[in-house]
Amino acid sequence: MSLSKISKILVPIDGSPSSMRAADASVALARKYSAESQPVEVIALHVIDINPKFHLFSKYGFHYSEYEKAALEQAGKVTEGWFSKILDKAEAYDVRFRSEISDNSTLSVTGEIVNYAEREHIDVIVIGTKGNSEFDKLMMGSVSSGVATYAPCTVVIVR
Repeated sequence: MSLSKISKILVPIDGSPSSMRAADASVALARKYSAESQPVEVIALHVIDINPKFHLFSKYGFHYSEYEKAALEQAGKVTEGWFSKILDKAEAYDVRFRSEISDNSTLSVTGEIVNYAEREHIDVIVIGTKGNSEFDKLMMGSVSSGVATYAPCTVVIVR
C-alpha cells in the first residue's frame, strides 16, 4: 500500500501521553496526505479492557451485560476529554475525524484493535508505545507490539 492512497487512519487511544502524541501524529499524517478528491479520515478508538472470563460468573448472579453497559458509560465520560482534544486539532487542520468506543469482551485489546482495522478497512494504524518507568520506556508496550505483529495494514509506532 502506498501512503499516497490512504483514506483511513486508526489511532487507539488510552489517554496516556504516548497515545495522545500518536493522535497528534495521525492528524498531521492525515493533513499531509489528504486531497480534496480523497480526504483522509482519522478514527480514534478506545478499547475498554473487559475480561471475557466475567461471563463465567453469570451462574453466581453476576450480570455481565450490566457490567458491560456500566463500563461503556464510564468510558464515554473518561474519553470525552481525550476525543475533544483530538477533534479540536483535527478541525484546526480541516481533517475528518470520528471517535469510537469498543470493548474486548471476546478478544484481547490487541485483538480488538486488529479486528477493527480489518473490519473497517483501515490503511494505517498510528499507535503510541506506553511505558511509565525508565526501563519500560526502553521497550515497546505489549499492545503496540501485538498490533505491529498482527495488523492487516501499515503500523506507525509513536514514542
